[in-house]
Amino acid sequence: MLPILDAPLLPPRPLRLRRGFVLWSYFGAITLGLAGAAALVAYVAWQLGEARQIQTDHAIWDHGTLAESSNVSGHETSHNFILNSYTLDVDYVDDKGQTHRGKTEFSSLFASVDQKTEADVRYDPAHPERFALRWAIDLRGYRWAAFTFMMVAGIGIGLAFLALAFGLYRRVTDARAVAEDSQEVEIEQTRVVAVTQNGRPTGTSQFHYQLTTEAGKTVKRNVAFRTNKGQSPLYTDAQKSRFLALRSSRSPDRPVILRNDLYPLDLSPEERAEVEKQLARRVTLQAADDGAAAVS
Repeated sequence: MLPILDAPLLPPRPLRLRRGFVLWSYFGAITLGLAGAAALVAYVAWQLGEARQIQTDHAIWDHGTLAESSNVSGHETSHNFILNSYTLDVDYVDDKGQTHRGKTEFSSLFASVDQKTEADVRYDPAHPERFALRWAIDLRGYRWAAFTFMMVAGIGIGLAFLALAFGLYRRVTDARAVAEDSQEVEIEQTRVVAVTQNGRPTGTSQFHYQLTTEAGKTVKRNVAFRTNKGQSPLYTDAQKSRFLALRSSRSPDRPVILRNDLYPLDLSPEERAEVEKQLARRVTLQAADDGAAAVS
């Protein structure tokens, strides 16, 4: 369990939250939620269309009529030689001598068209404008593999957006809970890691800590702050090894870490000054106690 402060630093509950924090959290949750839902619907609809096209191609190929002549042109797009996409223009002549022009698009995973094979075309005699291309038929298994890959990727992207949306929503609901009623606790910092991107510092650092849940399980977590803007946790000791958090009885396993400017709380200048005064007194007393312990 997290140690509770013997002397509270913050004003009595309920506390106010910064309006910008609340609005942006809800806005972000709604935006990401809509993006996640849209991604799920769009990817599923797209790939179901691909699945129907694969089945249609094979039905036409199995029961269709071979075109008198055919010509194929277009381009192939390769994604790291893993996923290959084709956009092809197809011209063919039916058994009545009529020329038809159409377009076909398909993707394959881990395989590409063997352009040395004939690009034969078969068409539906009842609807000669509907056709199937041998190249697409030859890659049937790899097209199904691409369908599976894209379906899983699309669902994954959608669920990732929804998870981010839920995280933002839970962040603001947790903050509301601790603002209404909470205990002030200290969390011991385990390490600080500077975040880099492509080997360059981003100006953000992760402050790692661990806590024991109500179920008795030890979990490791971190909170990120923009250290290049002077942000950090609100430390409660001179060594900057422990920082302040608020824990609600409604979500005891998700304490809210306060930033060194008391964000996301909205305190008046007088309240902030009093918190700083109490915190400075606490740090001084702890330093004195540590000094006395070292002497003895």
